[in-house]
Amino acid sequence: MSLWDQPPDRAPLLVIAIGNPARGDDGIGPALADRLQAWLASQPSTLSDQIEVLTTMQLSAEDVLDLTDRTHVLVIDAQATPSPHPAWTAVTAAPEGPAWTSHHLTPAHLLSLHARLLQAPPPPCTVLSVPGSDFTLGAPLSEAARLQVDLAWRALQAWLAPQLAHPANTALSP
Repeated sequence: MSLWDQPPDRAPLLVIAIGNPARGDDGIGPALADRLQAWLASQPSTLSDQIEVLTTMQLSAEDVLDLTDRTHVLVIDAQATPSPHPAWTAVTAAPEGPAWTSHHLTPAHLLSLHARLLQAPPPPCTVLSVPGSDFTLGAPLSEAARLQVDLAWRALQAWLAPQLAHPANTALSP
């Protein structure tokens, strides 16, 4: 199998959680990924095999191959915004393509790089932005971020239910 060959058993839904847990509220994405993985571990394989969860500190060119053979990609990331609630955004490939860099791509630039390198349309992508306020190096998640993680988890449950279209999806609980 070459680097460009894709395993036949890829989960159709890819969740990429971005963040650095050592930078306070930047750990929101990994915290949600942990909660999702714990929930998936308690589900039958017919459901848990539908989702792959990746955690990374930032998107990079290497993530392009992770997008292949997916029906949808969900990116979860903390945002330094004063918003009281998590926000959903549909993302498409950036029309100008990514500025050349080996790391730190936006979701739109990652989709653009996928289209350019693989000569194929990228999968649909949604970003779940979760408000954070304290990104201090060495700090734990703030109390406000913990509340946002709870809000985002409920929003993620509601979003996953129709995505999975499985009888077990009505019992999404942490």
